[in-house]
Amino acid sequence: MAEAKGRLLCIDMVLDDKTPLPPLAAGEFCYLQLRMLCELIALSSLLAHGDVPGARSNTLRGAWTADQIIAAMGRLHAHFYPRPFTKREEGGEINFDEMLATEYLTKDELPRLYALCGNILHRGSLGSLFSGKAAKPNRSEVGMWRFKIGNLLSVHLIELFDMHTQYLCDINDYGRGGRIEMAVMNLNRPLRTPS
Repeated sequence: MAEAKGRLLCIDMVLDDKTPLPPLAAGEFCYLQLRMLCELIALSSLLAHGDVPGARSNTLRGAWTADQIIAAMGRLHAHFYPRPFTKREEGGEINFDEMLATEYLTKDELPRLYALCGNILHRGSLGSLFSGKAAKPNRSEVGMWRFKIGNLLSVHLIELFDMHTQYLCDINDYGRGGRIEMAVMNLNRPLRTPS
């Protein structure tokens, strides 16, 4: 999570015009960070779900593309993807509310973002280069994806395969020195039935 937090901060620096990079290189740098974040989310999901029998296969452990890992994990455990929450304090109590799907990077959006980043980071064919149809960085698009990934990771819950164990991770707790905090919760009964 520390690496993900650092990559989000790198995108923020570009969006806040705090880098000496020329615009095209700055945009490509952001798409590289977005692509790496997709890979980190996929690999972290795989790591967190080591309790899923199929997640320990050599094929999946050797996979490195985010879209392949996300698809395989979805077949193994329907609830593997992080669930983002907002955190609020009321009367000395901390409460969490689940975020709406429109506010974060969903499991279905991640492979699309991963492919988009690949298209922008590769020059393409001679035909696309000379036709002017090669994909180009888009600053507002970068900002939108950064927002969605930031929301996904800021405070998120991961439900393990047994549906009793959950990890709660908070990467943006700036009030406590910016530390990444994690809690492991074991429920007496699962919140939902495994599928």
